[in-house]
Amino acid sequence: MELICKLTPINGNVFVIDNKASRQTNSGIYIPETASPDKIVYGMVLKVSNKKDKKGNDIESEVKAGDLVLYSFHAGAGNVIEEDGRTLRVIKQVELIALCKD
Repeated sequence: MELICKLTPINGNVFVIDNKASRQTNSGIYIPETASPDKIVYGMVLKVSNKKDKKGNDIESEVKAGDLVLYSFHAGAGNVIEEDGRTLRVIKQVELIALCKD
């Protein structure tokens, strides 16, 4: 089924575009991401929803669209969607490890 709407994250979720940096050895062999010993990855936040407190009031998010964030390789496992030809990972804000700043 093809979606005919724009998706917006809710309930404290963020949409992240995974970093697809080339993992190629000097001899030209590509290393699959499943073979990576690194379990921390980074990506760019595309969309953000506000979190809610126990009373239902919005809590301002610590991240915004365009931010680079670190998260576990397994964060949002299985929560992958396609939108506008891009593959997005849906991650809860509490699964984000760090915000990358200059």
